[in-house]
Amino acid sequence: MHGVAGVGKTSFAACAPGAVFLMSPGETGLETLIDSRRLGEVAHFPEIRDWNDLIGIIEQLTAEEHAFKTLVLDTLNGFERLCHEYVCAREFNNEWGKKGFEGYGAGPSVAISEWKTFLAALDRLREVKRMGIVGLCHTKVKTFRNP
Repeated sequence: MHGVAGVGKTSFAACAPGAVFLMSPGETGLETLIDSRRLGEVAHFPEIRDWNDLIGIIEQLTAEEHAFKTLVLDTLNGFERLCHEYVCAREFNNEWGKKGFEGYGAGPSVAISEWKTFLAALDRLREVKRMGIVGLCHTKVKTFRNP
């Protein structure tokens, strides 16, 4: 689900049956809505700051018994950034520039295999636990000039 900030992505997803949220770094919208009493209590893990933690939580949800019916990923943009940070550290010695992650598109190309691992973990969760999966994404409106 794509949308600009404040359009109601989080509120919509929180109404899904048996929702549990995984929040990427900086995504505090759910907690803000709960604290302001605009939403009731919604199950959520603490903010996820590490790629391996994200994969581990999905695997934990797949392996362990729970009552959750819907996994909400808030936001896929943030989880993509965690993936890139992981790949940059592992493959490019934390070099983000042209001699590292950004050089000739090398980083995003290497990150594809990690993203496939993430998608496979979500598929297993869906198949094993019959959970719905909702991915939230920020949309950014940007002016484009014809080159």
